[in-house]
Amino acid sequence: MIARRMNVAASLCRFGFGVWTRWVPRNHPQGRILGVRCLNEIRPHETFLKNGWMKPRYDDNEEVRPEECQWATNPGQKELETLIQMFSELEDRKRNMSALIHFDHLVNTWAKKSRHPEFAEKWMKYRLQKKMNKMLKVSLILGYMNSFTGLSPSEVDENQILQCYREIKDDIIYADSSTFAMVIEPLCMTSQYKDCLELVRNYNKSIENIAAVTPINIANHLHHIVNAAFRYGDRDVSEALIGQYKDNLTVGVVDKLWEGLLHQSDKLPVDYTLRLLGIIQHYYPSTSRVEDLKQAFIIQGKQPKITESFVTRDQTCVNCGAKIGQCHFSEKTLQRIQASIFKTLNKHHSETFQTFLQFLKRHGKFDYVVDGMWVMHKFTGGNAYTEAERMKSGALMKDFLLRELPGQKLVIGRNILFQIVGDILEHPSITRFPVRYSRDERKKTASGIDDLFVLYAALHSQPDSYIISGDFMKDHGKKLDPELHGFYTRWMSSRTLHPKLYYSPQTILKCHRHFTPKPVTKTENGWHIVTSSVPVQIKRHTANIRPTLWCVQE
Repeated sequence: MIARRMNVAASLCRFGFGVWTRWVPRNHPQGRILGVRCLNEIRPHETFLKNGWMKPRYDDNEEVRPEECQWATNPGQKELETLIQMFSELEDRKRNMSALIHFDHLVNTWAKKSRHPEFAEKWMKYRLQKKMNKMLKVSLILGYMNSFTGLSPSEVDENQILQCYREIKDDIIYADSSTFAMVIEPLCMTSQYKDCLELVRNYNKSIENIAAVTPINIANHLHHIVNAAFRYGDRDVSEALIGQYKDNLTVGVVDKLWEGLLHQSDKLPVDYTLRLLGIIQHYYPSTSRVEDLKQAFIIQGKQPKITESFVTRDQTCVNCGAKIGQCHFSEKTLQRIQASIFKTLNKHHSETFQTFLQFLKRHGKFDYVVDGMWVMHKFTGGNAYTEAERMKSGALMKDFLLRELPGQKLVIGRNILFQIVGDILEHPSITRFPVRYSRDERKKTASGIDDLFVLYAALHSQPDSYIISGDFMKDHGKKLDPELHGFYTRWMSSRTLHPKLYYSPQTILKCHRHFTPKPVTKTENGWHIVTSSVPVQIKRHTANIRPTLWCVQE
């Protein structure tokens, strides 16, 4: 909340405003995007609901999101006159600026959803008759520009968008990042789509010394630029952008890339599209993209057999027996994460870390890096008080390491772990590293420091090493550069094995290696595509994603 308010204040100051309100609306207005807050009792969308112009898809009027509502299909002069009257009443009550921005947003969203940008144009002309500050003007024109995004690019006269763009080009750079980003999608409907890249670079450069304003990550808008490049025949631009940002994309952007490129099947061969999308690993498109794929094949006069399948333990397709490719992570991006951890450990725990670097240099790479503290806690539950209990836990841990983890294993833990187990873990395939703290290091924050040693060793041993732990170390991931957060999460999910404890007939810990297939694999007779579906009731927990293999036989 504090960070968002700082962003708000910085944005207003950039536009020449010095004050802002403290209240947060419960809906999702344009005012929130612009960094301007309004009083809770101001709820302009309720008037739209009462007039029957918008209807929530779900029975929840407390969290109405205009983009997700159903809208009346043909707004005309009668609705415009009613809106003008309602807006005048809102002004007469001397409400703050955010309520006016919210009202504008609702009107422009209606124009977009009903595919009538001329309705937004009439509204903009009415509003511009009155004197307003730069912030309101930029907001209003951006709303009008975005009303065109409800149409396909072929239905749009790009001159209308470009005229608006030229009008606000000099002022938009002073907006907050969310407002600025609103120019990207409509501009990508024109032949000047490449301007987006230069605009974003200039904007991010202009806010380098403003900590409260978040830089724009072009990867979050990549699908708009890539689709535009293909529309205008710039394949080289699209391929270069996908290759550059493939490790920084989100699930939503990847799915929109699939949708947009498959819908251009009249220009792009399906084989080329799948080969290009196959560059993006670790993110699967939604199952609904299979229907787009079928339609793309039909448009190109092909009728391949598409069968729902799954991957066997031998990493083959159960339908045709073809080998399925495994995901790989960018070595360059992994090195960036490793460099960040190196910097942290070298700064705060240099004495132990320098010893650790020499240790890794002597021993080379490991097949498994074991979070010793976590594994031991699975056996002891933190209650190994007697010598016999500690010896038993050490024996169980050794049994697990030798039985479930073939190959060379590195066990990392705090010094107390190895004091508990003594020499029990001695074995040619088991190497141990105790994380000791010097007197100076004990004075610093040492929470989870052994986790950083585990991460560094696993990165040192890539690409084939696994982390053995039930801790996905999200706290450490949050300290990385923001653009690495998604990549780090995917790498941890793919390279971490979470052992499970069984108690019958005896206490035993088991660990199964999982296989992460590529989203797209080219085979001799066709393609194999992995999609994912999330149950409707589950919105946040990606662990519930269910992958499905589709066998495409041409």
